Amino acid sequence: MDTSSFTGSVALVEDGMVVSEVVARLRASHSEALLPIVNEVLERASTTLTDVDLLAVGTGPGSFTGVRIALATAKGFRLVTGKPLVGVPSLDALAAAAVGARGPLAAVLDARRDEVFVALYHATAQGRDILLPPTHGTPEAMGALVRQTAGNTELLAIGDLSAALWDRFTHGAGNGITVLPSVAGTPLARFVAHEALSGLHPRDDGRLEPLYVRPSDAKLPTR
Repeated sequence: MDTSSFTGSVALVEDGMVVSEVVARLRASHSEALLPIVNEVLERASTTLTDVDLLAVGTGPGSFTGVRIALATAKGFRLVTGKPLVGVPSLDALAAAAVGARGPLAAVLDARRDEVFVALYHATAQGRDILLPPTHGTPEAMGALVRQTAGNTELLAIGDLSAALWDRFTHGAGNGITVLPSVAGTPLARFVAHEALSGLHPRDDGRLEPLYVRPSDAKLPTR
């Protein structure tokens, strides 16, 4: 499951194939929307949560509320079922959506507050190496950073940004970026599942935490 953006999704994957999947625009609170989506996915597949062998959840960055609630829900499922849980960074799942990409690949998400979240990978037929861990900044600054990190070579980018943010991001990179077809509304849950099944991410040992990348907008009151 993944609720790191306003487009939340839950998927059931078996032998690498998506068996059941629900995507929802989360306009209500994530906590109210997530459990019904999980139930619908299971009902469509005529199965139950206890039949699932592996649980996977997107850990962010993204919506602070969404990431926190998805992680809490997944941990609750693990306690109830006793099944293993794998956390997958949302930018890793986004990069996995660039099927067949080779070379430098930037995964980009709208971080609000006039910023984007970004990570840079080197994609090969065998997988991906991280060139730049998840970070955040203005679209122009992040475009320049990924281009510099990639050695000022041409690179690919995939993400869920408005046209205006993409223009600023590519301009910052000196227009040395090829933006892959839009993944706006793409259900990241299926790629979270694929990443979890790949064995590239460790199973939770009880210390899985959200990957916020930047401080939350919500501040605790001072005493």
